[in-house]
Amino acid sequence: MDRMAETYKKKNEDYGDAFAKQIPVDGWGYATGILGGKLDRIRHLLLHTPDHTPLIGESVGDNLLDLANYSIMTLMEFEAMQAERAAETIVLEGTKVMMAIKELTDEELDEIGESCEK
Repeated sequence: MDRMAETYKKKNEDYGDAFAKQIPVDGWGYATGILGGKLDRIRHLLLHTPDHTPLIGESVGDNLLDLANYSIMTLMEFEAMQAERAAETIVLEGTKVMMAIKELTDEELDEIGESCEK
């Protein structure tokens, strides 16, 4: 886990949080493309390279760490979008309530106030 956290930190510093910035632009296809690419590399290294070692580039272990990190970053973006949608729903519902209150007559407002006092 320490190695994974260190890999995340270094890559995020190098790439300037590019993943989180790109999701809103390109959508979930961006995330699934990266995840799929990592899986393809891992599969190729395991099935087609001697000793599962690349001639150049990242090892199986490096790609597995990347896959884990990209999975976690995808989850973080997903949860952030879910929270944003929930907040938007609350604001929308609050706006509907405020609009409904504005349409109440003075008599209706008095009745509501009286029932709250009981």
